[in-house]
Amino acid sequence: MKIFRYEDIVMEPKKFVKSLAGLLGVDPPSEVAVVTLPAKNHGQAVGIREAQMKIRQRSFISCFTSLELQAVCSRLDESLLQIFNYSDKECQAPQRFGSRLGVPQSPTCGKFPGRGK
Repeated sequence: MKIFRYEDIVMEPKKFVKSLAGLLGVDPPSEVAVVTLPAKNHGQAVGIREAQMKIRQRSFISCFTSLELQAVCSRLDESLLQIFNYSDKECQAPQRFGSRLGVPQSPTCGKFPGRGK
């Protein structure tokens, strides 16, 4: 079994396609066309550049209230974070637990089901 991280697929889609082809035992395509526009036409879809920016800047973190982030952090499994090369740096900074975090707010924050916006 191979697990592909969303971040790796978004940040390096061509590398992902080659890796997937190798896993499936097929030749990778000679050219990989990366879709740059939003891949769906509902919700708050973004193109690949904005998705990459959200990952690099970690702006998605600002979508969480301090209570939500505390709840998420309390459920993290340190061994799984290490296995999948994730960081819990937002959980290690208690001063960030204000009403919103000290990260620029993503333009798609608050537009999730159940958020009331």
